[in-house]
Amino acid sequence: MSTEITLIDKTNNPNNNNILAKGKQEGHKILQENDFFYELNEIMHDVKFRPFYDKYFKDTSDTKTALLYLKLYETLEKEYKERNNKDIDEELLVYMMKELMSNEITRKNIMNSFNEYFNPSNTTKKLYLLDVLPAKLDKLDKLDKLDKLDKLDKLDKITNSYS
Repeated sequence: MSTEITLIDKTNNPNNNNILAKGKQEGHKILQENDFFYELNEIMHDVKFRPFYDKYFKDTSDTKTALLYLKLYETLEKEYKERNNKDIDEELLVYMMKELMSNEITRKNIMNSFNEYFNPSNTTKKLYLLDVLPAKLDKLDKLDKLDKLDKLDKLDKITNSYS
């Protein structure tokens, strides 16, 4: 059927309407029965996600970079919560991401871990992005009583001590 659909725009075949109707019917069934395709369809129509996707998923390099940042974001969220028993402030999370990726050593380690994750010979399929900075996250719990600006200043000093 996919071959038929690709020919629709290239010919004036009178069967095009039938092929389209059958494709739409089958697509409706797929959306009802397959969570992945349903959720993919939902996010690709999301007014916040689609512009992000269009802007940052243009080619292979952009896609890998965006995926790296998405996984780093998720990893920092989880690690911080596990280590501190609370959610991380969005501002602190974004600041940590920027600092980690601005530092040549931590960026290289994160990127190596990310590339290893996608290596076909990697059978664990676990992403170890934060093996490069466990002490840094542990130090953040000492910053809890400080306001956000103080946290950022203190984190900057911690980050620079890793350079």
